[in-house]
Amino acid sequence: IFRFNLYGSVGDVSLNAEIRFFDYMTAVKYAYAGYQLNDDWQVQAGMTPVPFGNWPYNSHNYFFSTNYYLGLEDDHDLGVLFKRSMSDNWQLDLGFFKNDELGGVDGYVDSRADRYSYDIVGSRSQGEGIYDEPAQALGEYNTFSGRFGYHLRQDGLETELGVSALTGGLHDGQSDAGDYQAWAVHSNSHYQNWNLQLQYSEYRYDISGVDRIA
Repeated sequence: IFRFNLYGSVGDVSLNAEIRFFDYMTAVKYAYAGYQLNDDWQVQAGMTPVPFGNWPYNSHNYFFSTNYYLGLEDDHDLGVLFKRSMSDNWQLDLGFFKNDELGGVDGYVDSRADRYSYDIVGSRSQGEGIYDEPAQALGEYNTFSGRFGYHLRQDGLETELGVSALTGGLHDGQSDAGDYQAWAVHSNSHYQNWNLQLQYSEYRYDISGVDRIA
């Protein structure tokens, strides 16, 4: 992997982006502009992080946890994110995402598989192989996501206790095809050189007449 991380500003607007070059694809991880509304709130627009679960990652290895492959860890989509900074013991992140990072079913990209984040790309019939292009394309749209975290500090131990939830629709390029939801409770503790992450997650896809998704 080879990557560029870009940070800068134009006036009061901050600019952030990351592009990654793998031996099998090139993918933009995130690309957004940010603006500080006041001392507590910042707004980000573009391909921004989806607020969900332990941040920045719910894992301690290069391959991440199962949450990543379900689209619930280190996910980035096209939308607007409002972030409340931790000026006291709690922080809040609220986001609305119009589509996944490649623009959904009508994203006009060469390959919907060339992406950093995991998202639903289609449904499969029983006869399709797991590596085949899905016969029916599907994409996320109009997703609302929120994350709340409360921070505790005592005798060198720092812990964030949090809850996250998201809900959104699924589109087949012509009309609404279903919806999906997820929620999680999580904690992230630091003590000296040790870190302990705990998370319980549930997710559900509601799509009529579909047995498998890709």
